[in-house]
Amino acid sequence: MGGSTGPPGMGSCSLELYTPVVAREFHDENGWMAGASKAATGSNSLGDSAGVASMRNAIGFTVTVNRVRATAARSGVRKLVSVFCVASFVLTIVNANVRAAGERTKSFRLDSMEGLEIVNSKAEIVTYRGRKAVHLAPAQDHETDKHSMIALVGGTDFKDGTIEVEVAGLPVAVMDPTARGFVGVVFHAQEHGARAENIYVRPTNGRADDQLRRNHSVQYESLPEFPWHRLREEAPGVYESYADLEAGAWTKMKIEVAGTKARLYVNGSEQPCLLVNDLKLGDARGQIGLWAYIATDAYFSNLKVTQTN
Repeated sequence: MGGSTGPPGMGSCSLELYTPVVAREFHDENGWMAGASKAATGSNSLGDSAGVASMRNAIGFTVTVNRVRATAARSGVRKLVSVFCVASFVLTIVNANVRAAGERTKSFRLDSMEGLEIVNSKAEIVTYRGRKAVHLAPAQDHETDKHSMIALVGGTDFKDGTIEVEVAGLPVAVMDPTARGFVGVVFHAQEHGARAENIYVRPTNGRADDQLRRNHSVQYESLPEFPWHRLREEAPGVYESYADLEAGAWTKMKIEVAGTKARLYVNGSEQPCLLVNDLKLGDARGQIGLWAYIATDAYFSNLKVTQTN
């Protein structure tokens, strides 16, 4: 077979170079098998040519080898796919465990006084609008120079993460005719609440007939050095904003904290109604507390804290 004749147009070459595809193409389209028979024996009969028989054996061997190679390749691909799937599954579990380790969530139903440290307030468990809740109200012996009522929540050494709670507030007008039912959450609280970041809502402002009052529906302040009135004077409109609120109704608050930034979401909104980009206590940590202005009937329910550090 040293000088075997190849397919038309290919000249003389070694038969081992023919691939099954080439063989099939010329067999199907050009009748190469018959042409090869003529070249080898000068006869049109394939059965009468030993050269053609050798050629068939060589082609058959080449096809068999290529099929074995293809099968091995497919087997290797299947193994690689299996390994990839297993690796992906393992990485998914590892990532889930990492996230779980990095995020710690605690829920507080706020249907008992257990774990609460009360500061300058009367506190009790009541049923308000169909659910048990912590109720903060002015104590008879409250300190008149302090305007905050706080219930610090034990076990909440908080830095970054998310604080979610439901609040309701009504002003006690006999104490302060300008009261708006201020109610919210302090975080990074230190020294029993003497120092803290504070984000709260003014429920009666949310649907006021005065647009300026509406613009003061939600507020950030930092105790004690940056009370709301100082921030309003030094940076008008920067630390307060509008949100639709109803006095006395349960309002969902979600506060996201990351470093020196915080965002407030109200009633499940996808967009924040208040952005704070420079928390005045800096990159701090501390307790979380339920907060209300002194001339407020304040109610709190379903606190959930998720820490991300």
